[in-house]
Amino acid sequence: MTQALDERLKHGFGRLLRQHRRDAGLTQDDLGQRAGYYTSLISKLGRGHRPPTTAVAVDLAGALQLKVQE
Repeated sequence: MTQALDERLKHGFGRLLRQHRRDAGLTQDDLGQRAGYYTSLISKLGRGHRPPTTAVAVDLAGALQLKVQE
């Protein structure tokens, strides 16, 4: 994967995460508690500073009551 593609994926995931979190009326802390992760990780993912692992993405989708699509 090229670095440019990696950056676009991280930022795209971050935008979607922020949107779904806000639509659910959750703070970063709320989402972190529901999914079992520290707020700092939720923040890094939401800002596109860190790519999610598959497991983290699945856990966050569950905490947001979203269906995971491959």
